Amino acid sequence: MLDAEADVYAWTKVTPSIVDVDPLPRGGASMSVAGGKVWMFGGQDPISGICFADFVVLDPNTWEWSRPQISGDPPASRHSHVAGVFKDRVIVVYGGAGAQGTLGDVHCFDTETLTWTRPAIGGQAPAAREMAAGCMLADGRLFVHGGRSPEGHVLSDLAVLDLEKMEWVVRRPTQYPRCSHTVASLLVLYGEDGEDAGGRGEKAEAAPGSSGRASPHMSGDGGKKRPASGKSEAHRLSSVNKAGPTAAEGEVPRPAVPLAEGIVLFGGFNGEEVVGDVVEMEPESFLSETAMEIRLKTTAAGTEHEMRKPAPRFAHNAVTVPDPASPGTMMVVFGGMNAGDDLRDVAVWRYSVPEEQQEHEAIDAAATLLNLL
Repeated sequence: MLDAEADVYAWTKVTPSIVDVDPLPRGGASMSVAGGKVWMFGGQDPISGICFADFVVLDPNTWEWSRPQISGDPPASRHSHVAGVFKDRVIVVYGGAGAQGTLGDVHCFDTETLTWTRPAIGGQAPAAREMAAGCMLADGRLFVHGGRSPEGHVLSDLAVLDLEKMEWVVRRPTQYPRCSHTVASLLVLYGEDGEDAGGRGEKAEAAPGSSGRASPHMSGDGGKKRPASGKSEAHRLSSVNKAGPTAAEGEVPRPAVPLAEGIVLFGGFNGEEVVGDVVEMEPESFLSETAMEIRLKTTAAGTEHEMRKPAPRFAHNAVTVPDPASPGTMMVVFGGMNAGDDLRDVAVWRYSVPEEQQEHEAIDAAATLLNLL
């Protein structure tokens, strides 16, 4: 387990106990957090090639594995699929590959009733694919990018599934073919009345023509756009209060709501080579695609990190976690592989950073985190 809460990164080895199940080794499974538990679905045995269609649940409060009794119409066994969590309750599974070949179906699992359903999906469905990247957007839609087709082609299109309507509402090509990559939705949070979540009182204006959320590559001083080069100097919303949420005595703190959101793609295989670039897309029209310049900056006060750009990789993991430096979220990337190495480093990508830094950062933690091997 990696603790990033205080911006000081430390590993703790956890050995979960077994209640009624000993999870078999597997690759290409999905891990989803819903209702305070971690739900692992599917995957493939790396030796036999057998695919799974089971759910195994890890309770982080007790560190116990268990297997729930499930009803409904379960999906076929699969690996390399996309999974997202809707309203902290429903796990949505899309695509992947298994004994039936490459898949393009959608299934929903209710973690409270422990029931599978296969909803009728409207709109123009994307082509079947495996090894795509996906994430949940702030408005509850499922974003899917890239993957590999049944014919083995690396795909570059994106699709968005509206889970309220159960309809594919966006489909379009991009200029970035990728498979075995990751994608994350990063947020900067503000109070519900437009003030930042720290209560400082500065109001950030949304970009003209947007639905009320500014894009993270906009500044908070009236919505200035990034320079013509496509790269901003700080790439942050300057009006975010770094002190964190506060409230007057006796006052109930206002809930923080997302004002800025950016979709960030990292790494993968583009059909010719393994890449290590970062690509940003904005979530309103999905028309803006920008390959970002990666700058290096240490974060932990008083801690020296050996800084270098993360190596190109595929089959890595990326999660979105609260940013301890400011209201919002950041992407933490771990591991993966490339032509020369199996990787076990940690890198962090954030939008909103402390005033003295104002840059993206990448942390090579292989030399500084605890070696658990």
